[in-house]
Amino acid sequence: MAVIPYNFYPQEQRRKIMNREKMRELCSVAGSYPEAARLIILYTEGRSVSVDAIKSWTCKATSSRARTCPDWVIEALEKQLVHKITKARR
Repeated sequence: MAVIPYNFYPQEQRRKIMNREKMRELCSVAGSYPEAARLIILYTEGRSVSVDAIKSWTCKATSSRARTCPDWVIEALEKQLVHKITKARR
């Protein structure tokens, strides 16, 4: 099966694909889905994020459980990981 380049997809579809891939990478850096959820909850000051939600944002797009990862989740996890890494270096 041939790989379709991102620029083939409409802009909204590209964003969804990129968010899914970015979330997978960030979860890998966090170490686990539960740790990623904990960091997002810390950043959002209690906004509910479950491990199941994270799994639905990172699974294959063709899966029946697949959901679009919101932009605010990516932003929250990125900022918390930067904070965690910066704090560890001190």
